[in-house]
Amino acid sequence: MNCLKNIKKDEIVWTRVKDSYYVEKITNAKYKYWNAWDKEKAEEFDIRHTKECHFYKVGGIDSVPGVIVNAFSRPSQTLCKIGNDKNNRRYTMSSLKIKDKRRNIECLKIEYDKLQEKYGAKELDSIYNGGCVENPDICFVFMNPTGKNIASSKTWTGRKSPWLGTKNIWKLFNKVDLLSNDTYNKILEKKPKEWDYDFCDYVYDEIERNKVFITNLGKCTQIDARPLSNDVLKQYLDLLFEEIYIIKPKVVVTFGNQVSSIILNKRISVSENRKISHDLKVKDDTYKIFPVYYPVGNGIFNIDKSIEDIKWIMKKIGMEW
Repeated sequence: MNCLKNIKKDEIVWTRVKDSYYVEKITNAKYKYWNAWDKEKAEEFDIRHTKECHFYKVGGIDSVPGVIVNAFSRPSQTLCKIGNDKNNRRYTMSSLKIKDKRRNIECLKIEYDKLQEKYGAKELDSIYNGGCVENPDICFVFMNPTGKNIASSKTWTGRKSPWLGTKNIWKLFNKVDLLSNDTYNKILEKKPKEWDYDFCDYVYDEIERNKVFITNLGKCTQIDARPLSNDVLKQYLDLLFEEIYIIKPKVVVTFGNQVSSIILNKRISVSENRKISHDLKVKDDTYKIFPVYYPVGNGIFNIDKSIEDIKWIMKKIGMEW
């Protein structure tokens, strides 16, 4: 109880419930007494003080680092605090060897949510990623999400993946045969509010089957398509590299001059780098990066060039189209 009392807003803790372990980010430091909203349920517990949090289930003992398991060695231990200093953040992001890649991706969301509070619209949630996490053929990296994505609403409890509830970008994936005509036509028929949880999963299930991973450099959702500064996007760079390192794609496609330049740490003009790869070292891996024209928004007039270049890249790595 004293441990819970001392935890502050935005701090991260491990918790254990029976045989399952969770990573939790405290969203409100104030106590809430369980009786206030569920008296009947509260009677099952001897301690009824709670704090609001975002939580991510990591799994059982085989999915959790030994140092965490050891921290819970005492029968009464229920919380294990992770500090917010730089070294502890590096520990949580880089050293937790969770076996399942999806769980690794889930753990990154804690950091994305922190940055949303700092750089994104306060009334919206972060948009994360979606698709194949087991060695996809291509990882597509866009810029940052906007409020047009229906999953950015705080009331949305389904997946929070890029481009949900939108139309234009799916033309690109359809034209390079990474999205079927049937699925694309269903997208064209739907209004944004008609995208329900099942349909969002239906679209991304196909993206996953086609061995594609879709993400943004910046996960901080904005109300509209206002440009983000290099300084803000660079705050996400280490997290993007962690994402890439977890999924280990064959190649990475970066959309637009700004995103490509930040990721490669040098000035990139897509017009001068079409069908040219650049090496990116991430830890002990090296990835091929292909800059491509941004295909939507102000870049909609370049979508045909984007399609041409992606088809060329797919042929280069041996994908059928």
